[in-house]
Amino acid sequence: MTAPQAEAPVLRNSAREVAPRVWLIHFPTVALTTGPACVDLLPPLLASSKSGPIIMLADPPVDMRGVDLSLTTFWLNAIRTQGLRVRGMGVVSKASSVRVALKGIQLALSLTSIPIVTQSFDSVGAAIEWGKAQG
Repeated sequence: MTAPQAEAPVLRNSAREVAPRVWLIHFPTVALTTGPACVDLLPPLLASSKSGPIIMLADPPVDMRGVDLSLTTFWLNAIRTQGLRVRGMGVVSKASSVRVALKGIQLALSLTSIPIVTQSFDSVGAAIEWGKAQG
């Protein structure tokens, strides 16, 4: 008789409030850095942003080298049409393509009169400190 095999844990993106209205969004794998993989993150962020604009900090996997178009489209849509109020966005990444994508989001929002601040970081700790300072 063989022992039952343990099921592999289901990996999911997560969002947690690390300071008042400062949210850290963790992406455990590159495969989860897509718009559809972020749908479950939106309700708590929307709820938090009702009391004032929030700071969103993305913590993607270190091997992420590009940004899926569906990811930027998802967040732009959430901000422009679903009522997500964002004061700033940060990303923990050394990849230039990821940093450029963040600046692209900032530019796209500024063209629709939604100004936000953005910043890239080498560590989650630095991102959180920046997020707290934006409040």
